[in-house]
Amino acid sequence: MKNQSQQDFDFSRARALVVEDNEFIRMTLKKHLEDFGFERVLEAANGEEAKKRFEDRPNVIICDINMNPGDGFSFLKHIRAFAPPLGNIPFIFLTGNSDENSVAKAIGMSADAYLLKPVTPESLKK
Repeated sequence: MKNQSQQDFDFSRARALVVEDNEFIRMTLKKHLEDFGFERVLEAANGEEAKKRFEDRPNVIICDINMNPGDGFSFLKHIRAFAPPLGNIPFIFLTGNSDENSVAKAIGMSADAYLLKPVTPESLKK
């Protein structure tokens, strides 16, 4: 019998929002999420664009930190200002920032996960 960590999740009704200024990384993430079975993958190139895409009510957000205009921290602050359930949407940082201050800030702002680039499909799915 498989344990919970070994089971595949059903993403067929899930919508993801990928916020990444690097087009190649954004396209790669979109492909991985589609391969996982996500119903829809929304894209934004920065935090300001992501605020408009948030109206489509994603079930999970995967976001870079260093973007202009509107970095990942500003976008997370915007999301967490909404009342639940919108304000509680799982938010995953995917970034090259491995410094202690960035990780601590993300945790303090209630990010749900912090992944470092480059990310493998397996790590992303977990």
